[in-house]
Amino acid sequence: AIVVLADFVMISFENRRLVTSLASANEALSLALTRAREASNFAFLASHDLQEPLRKVQAFGARLTSESGDALSEKGRDYLSRMIAASQRMSVLIAGLLEYARVTTQAKALTPTDLSQVVREVISALEVRIEMLHARIDVGALPTIDADSLQMRQLFQNLISNALKFQPSG
Repeated sequence: AIVVLADFVMISFENRRLVTSLASANEALSLALTRAREASNFAFLASHDLQEPLRKVQAFGARLTSESGDALSEKGRDYLSRMIAASQRMSVLIAGLLEYARVTTQAKALTPTDLSQVVREVISALEVRIEMLHARIDVGALPTIDADSLQMRQLFQNLISNALKFQPSG
């Protein structure tokens, strides 16, 4: 009877420890979910607020192209073209941020994504910084995979941006 009682006491202590551990995990999860909702709300508000100035940049870029494009030098037209392309990429990023903010529990369907094309677009977006740093980016063959293309773009943009930012001097 003493052995059974000792086992019962041990099981009771173990159950109490597990309940405490579970309560602590639930509290941490609740806090994480609250922070995720707050981050999502912030992402939504920030991206929503960025849309209006971006629309103005795009509108004035289009107006400058149509009204004065021919009067610009070749270099000026190139700069204008790059500005318009960059604003279009930013528009895609903002749309992705808005979409991310709206996602609750549904995963986005994965689609065939050509990683070589994604990396080419990222390198094009970072072209000015690459030229300023006299950097060279070598990219091998990359596959087409089932993925969220916006996430892959963000991934490669972050990787290449960090590589440029943290490159050794000289």
